[in-house]
Amino acid sequence: MPNSFMFDDGLINQIKAIQYQIVTVENLINNRLKNETKNQNQLKFHSLTFLDPYGNEIVNKRMDHELINKTVKIYKKDYVPKYLQRWIQIGKIDHGHISSIEESESIWAMSKCISSDQLIAYGEVSVWLGSYDNSTFNKYVLKVVLMDNMDKIKRQIANLERFTFMELKSCILDHHDELNERDWNEGKVLKWEDTIMSSGLYQENCVLVAKIRNEKVTCHTIIVHK
Repeated sequence: MPNSFMFDDGLINQIKAIQYQIVTVENLINNRLKNETKNQNQLKFHSLTFLDPYGNEIVNKRMDHELINKTVKIYKKDYVPKYLQRWIQIGKIDHGHISSIEESESIWAMSKCISSDQLIAYGEVSVWLGSYDNSTFNKYVLKVVLMDNMDKIKRQIANLERFTFMELKSCILDHHDELNERDWNEGKVLKWEDTIMSSGLYQENCVLVAKIRNEKVTCHTIIVHK
């Protein structure tokens, strides 16, 4: 199968053994910290910034030996409301660019994070992009935050396709994984100031539908006589 490979049982067992050892060491250190208060001054801590679903900046200190995936679980439990738990993911943000935390990174210790690292609560929105010239739609998936408005989404789509005019709608796709003109016609028209939150795009099966047009610009030649 393209782009895939198989692990043998021996390698899988080695990986599991390493992960078990990491968790065991972490638990030992945590237990020591609880039982011996004086050890707190001997352990190193790492300052980490987290952006919650509403854009609030939270700075916490995490112990250097803690695993990143444990920190992620704590942040999601403590700072993400129940109605967003299924939609929200915890990722990294660098100069406005959101990226997911790879599985290989999730078992890193916090000491591998640098002081400028930020974690962010984000979600993914399916965008069905079509044209007024035909009835077909192409599907894209965008990483967004809860308070992003449609104007920001428009700028993200502009990185995928060129256009001079765009209209956005939201609709529920609960019966199929394809979109047609009927879905478009029955969709709810969105304003540029609408957000992911206000338009309910964090809900299951709620998708964003966009139609674009490339309007031709007529050029006129002006002759200036001296």
